[in-house]
Amino acid sequence: MVSLDSEQQNNPRWSRTISRGAFTFIVLMGIVSMFSDMTHEGARSVLGEYLNLTGASAAAIGFVSGFGELCGYSLRLLSGFWADKTKHYWGLIIFGYTIQVLAIPALALVPDNGWIFACSLVVLERVGKAIKKPAKNTLVSFAADEIGTGKGFALQEFLDQLGAFLGPLLLFLVGLIIGTQDLFGTYRLGFLTLGIPALITIALTVLAWHFYPHPENFDQPATPPENAQAPTDPPLEPCAPDPTGETPTGETLTNGTPTSALPSVSAVTPGFRFNRAFALYMAAICLFAFGFADFTLITLHAAKTAAFPKAALALLYAGAMAVDAVAALIFGTWFDRIGLRALIISTLLTAPFSAFVFLSGNPWFISIGIVLWGLGMGAQESIMKAAVAKIMPKDRRATGFGVFETGFGIAWFFGSWLIGALYDVNIPVMVAVSIISQLAAVGFYILTLKSLSTFPPQ
Repeated sequence: MVSLDSEQQNNPRWSRTISRGAFTFIVLMGIVSMFSDMTHEGARSVLGEYLNLTGASAAAIGFVSGFGELCGYSLRLLSGFWADKTKHYWGLIIFGYTIQVLAIPALALVPDNGWIFACSLVVLERVGKAIKKPAKNTLVSFAADEIGTGKGFALQEFLDQLGAFLGPLLLFLVGLIIGTQDLFGTYRLGFLTLGIPALITIALTVLAWHFYPHPENFDQPATPPENAQAPTDPPLEPCAPDPTGETPTGETLTNGTPTSALPSVSAVTPGFRFNRAFALYMAAICLFAFGFADFTLITLHAAKTAAFPKAALALLYAGAMAVDAVAALIFGTWFDRIGLRALIISTLLTAPFSAFVFLSGNPWFISIGIVLWGLGMGAQESIMKAAVAKIMPKDRRATGFGVFETGFGIAWFFGSWLIGALYDVNIPVMVAVSIISQLAAVGFYILTLKSLSTFPPQ
């Protein structure tokens, strides 16, 4: 079998057809993410207050939120490994999405003082996300290889965060129409309303599976069209070992022939292992996550300082998600042009967000901090994942995504716990920890670049 590049040179029409199919698949999965985020991010914008109304204490809310995120990230290591082992990507995606989105309308069934039931649903929603996430990221990466890895993940993130913007707005409109005299009842109706995008999510996921059962074939078409010209390029030879000890790798065809030679984890060595580049990258990711404060702390500070009306707090989150969506497109384009350097730029740009948010009660400064926070989230959900797809070989990407998101989640959990504790003790120290941790991540990004020696965009 020959490389896809050779096929493209001889059959531009066939190449364009494959690229259009990959783009359509990414857009379709992005729309799935949009309706999914409308569901769970819409609920997330009022979840803290709702849990309080069900009888949960502040300590219980904090613990459940942290435990849910810990489960939601750490279980991705197992689901990613299972996806690579079984190749049952779609089964994991459909099952995970079903659990995740149906847990939200189920919140409407919580009785008075049923906070244990409500907290269980919160954790269940995170578990559903953990089940589907590595498999979904892997399928998207296969298609993104055809149109640009950064562009592919950026488009996903844009549509994803569009849903995160629309969900809180939907609940805000429910509150305007119904009123908030019976706040518990209003939230219940809001969760039932979110059941509509939840059902749409499941239906579109099944539809995507029907039309694209094997997205892994985007970069290696099994059967060229009958009018395709016979390739004249000779078969590619296996890549020679790197004298530094790193094994060259890239996408692999069914016969094991490499199609590229990125200096990363071996594509032919069975099993997952940390190479130096991926280990350095994970160190950077963990430092970034450790210092990146959760938005719940931002809304808490905004409420304490009375910088914004409490009715507008949900809209602050919607605004951050809007910035996130636009930022993902920008950073994704940069990633395809300059590679991992785009992540260095984004981190340097967004690291001071905590200073703007927490060192002043001025609404304008807090708004600037929220914009910077949204920019950081845009990078987190797009080019951070795109970098994993570039570093990891195709047949180990789901495991790579699982390791990535597990490490990110654990670091986020402990970082959020420490930053939250410091908020009650010394806010300037908290801000310093946040900024220093993110700037330290930049150093490891640079070391990752040096380890890779080259990081060419596709």
